[in-house]
Amino acid sequence: MKKYGIVVLCFLMLLSACSKKKEKEEVKEPEVVERFVLSDEQYQQIQPNELGRVPVLMYHRVTSDKEALAMDSLYTVSPETFMTHMQMLYDHGFVPVSLDDYVQGTMDLEAGKRPFVMTFDDGNRDNFQASLKDGQLEIDPECAIGLMEQCRELYGWNMQATFFLNEDDFFEYNQYKFDQRETCIKEKLEWLVDHGYHLGNHTATHVYLPDIQSDEQLKGEIGRVEKRLKEYLPDYTMKYIALPFGSSVPASYEKSLFDGEYEGISYHYEAALEVGWMPERSPYHVYFGEHDYQMEKGRTGTYLMRTRGWTTPDSKQEPWDVAYAIEYCVDQGNGYVSDGMKDRVSYPQDWEDSISKTKEGMEYYPY
Repeated sequence: MKKYGIVVLCFLMLLSACSKKKEKEEVKEPEVVERFVLSDEQYQQIQPNELGRVPVLMYHRVTSDKEALAMDSLYTVSPETFMTHMQMLYDHGFVPVSLDDYVQGTMDLEAGKRPFVMTFDDGNRDNFQASLKDGQLEIDPECAIGLMEQCRELYGWNMQATFFLNEDDFFEYNQYKFDQRETCIKEKLEWLVDHGYHLGNHTATHVYLPDIQSDEQLKGEIGRVEKRLKEYLPDYTMKYIALPFGSSVPASYEKSLFDGEYEGISYHYEAALEVGWMPERSPYHVYFGEHDYQMEKGRTGTYLMRTRGWTTPDSKQEPWDVAYAIEYCVDQGNGYVSDGMKDRVSYPQDWEDSISKTKEGMEYYPY
């Protein structure tokens, strides 16, 4: 019996040793991924400049309605014009990035590519025209979302855009036709978030901000949009606000523009987006989000300029439209060009005075 017990014990010890040996043999060394770095020749060929400017495009309506196009040629474009803009951007090496990746300086682009940001104000229904059939959204291919999804397929873009909403405009109405109300708001909002799009605040009533008379009034304008969005997306956080008419609040109320609380709901915005004029500075630029006309009025927040989605694709004589922004960034050499490395900021040596070396874990590389 003792012999039997000893044999069994030896067998178990041998089995345990084999098992441990097998486990040891299965442990693999972590794969070493070689860091991508441009060669000196590639630097001269691509000429990256990650201190250059970035077009932040501003659209409102996208429609074939001739009456709407005639009434508001500044802020309403046809589907054909919108797609012409996208083709122009693609032809010049631009790719869409999210507003947040742009502001935070976390854009991930191939070497030689140029970023642009897409925004839409007012939340009109032709931004996202869709109907529910058998529990699924059927999207109008000529609405803004339908067109951007086509761009995703045509250009291989990771399509990004931010929609700035008013309290009563969550893709519900055709402008000036308030009897035509949308019914699948929740489904639309959930679809947008699930497909990589983003939402921002545009105040409850599209208020003219210079007329704001108190912090409480401003908090109400902002907080009512926050409150309504929470009804549909309780866990969603808006990070940006677009200024109605492009005009900001009196400096004495500026703090409540970026931070506040309304009926128990807190908000915080990283930046405020304006109307007009030209491509905005790089997030690595020392003056990113700072503008003399705001600072002269005592404002200290981050304000971002936007480029209008102009109706006529060849209207370069009308600054600052999409075509002019492309010329300014590409032909005039003022635009952001990626080096393809997320942890390095590359720029020409003569731009050294423009760099803000505040991003942690980032290498700054003048060449």
